[in-house]
Amino acid sequence: MAQMGSALPAQNLDAMAALAKVVVLYPDDPVANNQLGLVHGYLEDYEQSLKYYLVCVGRRGAPYLYYGNAASAYANLGRYGKARELLEEFLRTSPESGVAHLALADISNYEGRYDLALAEADKARQTRKRRMMVIVVAALAVVGGVVAGLKI
Repeated sequence: MAQMGSALPAQNLDAMAALAKVVVLYPDDPVANNQLGLVHGYLEDYEQSLKYYLVCVGRRGAPYLYYGNAASAYANLGRYGKARELLEEFLRTSPESGVAHLALADISNYEGRYDLALAEADKARQTRKRRMMVIVVAALAVVGGVVAGLKI
């Protein structure tokens, strides 16, 4: 297995070339751009990976995956403020995203802003707790329906 920052195995170079062709034909394609971003991140070329991730983030309704990847690239470049901005942008439209709150807690920790890191970690915990309650209630409803259907 290749080490981080090392050259890609030959078969991956073919895949990278194919993805680059897709991006030339479809410059806004989020899947190809994200994959190229991942490859460049693997090679520790975070500036290049960021270029591809930002195409994905620029799409309306982009999922956390793209924001998280771009924020991670910014963090790897030591640009924590930009990582924070991206995560806060995502959270404005998806405040219930526990994973985004955890990522923001991580960035705050790197910045030495421990009060903010704790606050974001608590928000993540609260969103997960609410989500788990919904899952438990839904599961109980299903079990109740099954039990009622069996007429026990």
